[in-house]
Amino acid sequence: MRSTGGRAFWSFAGLALVASLSLGAAADAPKPPRAASPEELEQLRALGYVDFSAEAPPAAKSGVVARDPARSAPGYSLYASRPLRRAELLDPDGRAVRVWEAPGPGHWSHVRLLPGGDLLVVGSASEKPEGGRLADQARYLERRSFDGAVRWRLPIPVHHDVNVAPDGRLLALVSEDRVVPAVATDAEVRDEGVAIVTPEGVVQERKLLVPMLLARPDVFRVLQVKKRPLGERRLMDLLHANSVEWMARPELASRHPLYALGNVLVSMRNQDAIAVFDWAKEEVVWTWGQGEIRGPHCASLLEGGNVLLFDNRLGEGWSRVVELDPVARRVVWEWRAPTPTDFYTASRGSAQRLPNGNTLVAESDRGHAFEVTPDGAVVWDWWNPHRDAAGRPATIIRMHRHPPSEIDPLLRR
Repeated sequence: MRSTGGRAFWSFAGLALVASLSLGAAADAPKPPRAASPEELEQLRALGYVDFSAEAPPAAKSGVVARDPARSAPGYSLYASRPLRRAELLDPDGRAVRVWEAPGPGHWSHVRLLPGGDLLVVGSASEKPEGGRLADQARYLERRSFDGAVRWRLPIPVHHDVNVAPDGRLLALVSEDRVVPAVATDAEVRDEGVAIVTPEGVVQERKLLVPMLLARPDVFRVLQVKKRPLGERRLMDLLHANSVEWMARPELASRHPLYALGNVLVSMRNQDAIAVFDWAKEEVVWTWGQGEIRGPHCASLLEGGNVLLFDNRLGEGWSRVVELDPVARRVVWEWRAPTPTDFYTASRGSAQRLPNGNTLVAESDRGHAFEVTPDGAVVWDWWNPHRDAAGRPATIIRMHRHPPSEIDPLLRR
């Protein structure tokens, strides 16, 4: 257990629901392990995503292994098993009420359910990585009906995330390998961008992020990332953006410029930072994280104006979930395990704030997700039941909880 600012943070142990503990135990909490050296950190950044967990948990850890109906947020949980090209919508007991899947090789990196029931898929049609990385020409954005029919497939170098803008258009993270002399003259830079896609699957515009960051050295300091071989060329994965969200809360817009309705929030793993970009001006207006977080994922804006994000602590062997006041630039809540190494995913990971104040967390590399209350008690605990021959769970990217009011009408229909 750990406390910050007078609030207590709790964790889970094994499969059991966590009971309240004494605040006096905080002084005895184990310290995090040694952080990786810069060389070790570069090696970790270069590793590709694994398809199955590195370990096979006990057979009992399959599906929903713990649930407190009185404290768990009601609803249906959506996730995708990355190597299986399969997405499932689970009821609170872990039963799949809807399944989407595609035959053949490839991956489903992320899925998002739209209000009308259609499913967006960030996928790849190839299992053959290019120098440890999936080839851009194999990537696609796909839209399926609630019943699974493919409405359209758009072949673009999309990765990690797709979200919905206030006007119903789609925001997709895309990438482009190009020469950026201001960053490197002996290698290409993997630049990240945001593509605006119509609901019908047509790309309307695309803007790259590296030029925006380089134009504002007063706001953002670009961290150098090691160049690595990629076939016959060398590449620097400078940003490794992994989440995108359009600012869409008018009640916050008058509070601070970072909440302006034309802004976009992005998480960047290899820069240890999250940033807000003015889309129309093509300018970075706010950043945070360097020296505070390491290898972050899945930044999202909460109703009150705070930002929730997954801090992987890449290279340190432990992870945490952080809630940040972006105006004060201060962490106001966090969740971590009392034994830090009990909760760690080197890559991916997600956190979603639920309507009842709980937080749904995906420990991606272990194929594991759980729900914690504000004081840290685990009230829902799930392990991916899809395993390989060695009994290792398939990894997931994220998990997202949808309220019954959204899903029940779709199931009845």
